[in-house]
Amino acid sequence: MKINQPRANETQNRYHVAIDIGAGSGRLFAGYRAGGRLQLDELYRFQTGDLCLGDKHIRNIYRWWEHILEGLKRFVEKYGARLESLGADSFGSDFVFLDGQGNIPKMPVAYRYAQPSPEAMRILNDFGPERMFAICGNHTMKNDTVLQMIDEGLRENSVLEHAHGFLFFGDIFQYFLCGKACTELSMASYSKMMNQETWMWEDGIFRSFHLSDDLKMPVVRSGDRLGRVYPAICEQVGLEEPPEVVTPAIHDTADAAFVVPDRRPGTYFNSSGSWSLVGTVVERPVLTREAWAFNCSNSNMPIDRYMFKKNVAGMWVMQRCQAEWEKYSFGEIAGMAGTVEDNAYYFDPDAERFFNPKSMSVEISRDLQERYGVSIDAGDVPRLARIALESLALKYRYTLERLGQICSIPAQRMYIVGGGCQNTLLNQLSANACGIPIYAGIPEASVAGNILCQMYGLGEISGEEEAHALVKNSFRIDEYLPEDAELWQKKYWAFTADVLKI
Repeated sequence: MKINQPRANETQNRYHVAIDIGAGSGRLFAGYRAGGRLQLDELYRFQTGDLCLGDKHIRNIYRWWEHILEGLKRFVEKYGARLESLGADSFGSDFVFLDGQGNIPKMPVAYRYAQPSPEAMRILNDFGPERMFAICGNHTMKNDTVLQMIDEGLRENSVLEHAHGFLFFGDIFQYFLCGKACTELSMASYSKMMNQETWMWEDGIFRSFHLSDDLKMPVVRSGDRLGRVYPAICEQVGLEEPPEVVTPAIHDTADAAFVVPDRRPGTYFNSSGSWSLVGTVVERPVLTREAWAFNCSNSNMPIDRYMFKKNVAGMWVMQRCQAEWEKYSFGEIAGMAGTVEDNAYYFDPDAERFFNPKSMSVEISRDLQERYGVSIDAGDVPRLARIALESLALKYRYTLERLGQICSIPAQRMYIVGGGCQNTLLNQLSANACGIPIYAGIPEASVAGNILCQMYGLGEISGEEEAHALVKNSFRIDEYLPEDAELWQKKYWAFTADVLKI
């Protein structure tokens, strides 16, 4: 293909590309520093929908790779043939194995369809969930990495018999780019296979679950340089010289939390996407019995900090409902929800029934019928959307209060970053429900964190302080202050009594 020559103003900028793989879509952004600001430019976006193969829902990573190459071509078309670096981040839990030749012998199953067998659950329970938390500091979910590993080991002709490593999704695409097979620390520390205090693979977990030491990949940190992109790939997409692969935090939540430009005590983040990861930055992992009982998680984030957090269902409920109410956009749904002012019904977004139902709107309607004896049609968009958004806001408050009690850092403010920050109604409802200021902005927070990690690895920024100064100068962050305190206190009492039963 023809290689575009960089325009005059382009020679002043050092360009980076973030590959950000989400549960619903993948994105490639160009990032660069200009005029004292971090500039982000979306190059390409594609759907990461699952491939139905027989009775399985498969992550079609090779189709995603083709889209990534197309995104790199778009970079060359727009900015020319010189690129400093690129790196990939992704959502957690899912992974692929590598065989002895460095090939991927089995396509990954989508985590919402990765149902552990009763035998896998028994093996995990025999080890002891609380004992495991004391080592790895991470919550138990039926789709988590270690459970998928255990389940795979129980299969006949398991690929584990010949596996020589495993890679998370961000790791995969960096491996495709430069051939460096390694695991970045933020995701490894989230896998339940690593000691949370030493940040080393935990031998006891590998032995107990009969996992070979061959699976242990070299661990790298965000900002590390992994190598240069294969020349053949550069030729295919039109890059003049092979750029460096500089790993961000592979876990997209870690990148998003990194960009929150406020490290005062009492600052919490909410990385809002399909999941809302609600948490705060701590000096040491929180490995107490109370943290285990609340199913919290600890993991690494850039510049070797710890995140202490809790998964909340997040925008998943609204994403599924919007797919069923497809004639309405997210903005239109929020607008209709804003017309409803007399809501007194709620549900728990984290209840098992909402994890992956056949119809989300029908499941919500059924829950309300069972709980309150009211009949609300699954097509009543304004009312169901209002109920869902208020329920999520109230669950945020409950989560913040419990996390604050467990880590002894009461929430004084919360930053909502990621795609969910664009729902202004939910932002205000969250401020009302939580009774603290909410700061919302940086919809592409994981992308921004990815780019900043690359810049840090190449010496363009010195560390967290300079990164946060750049963020403050680059992105609009809106403030939402609590309103109607007495009304929302009553709503919270009703939510905890009627829904959470506490």
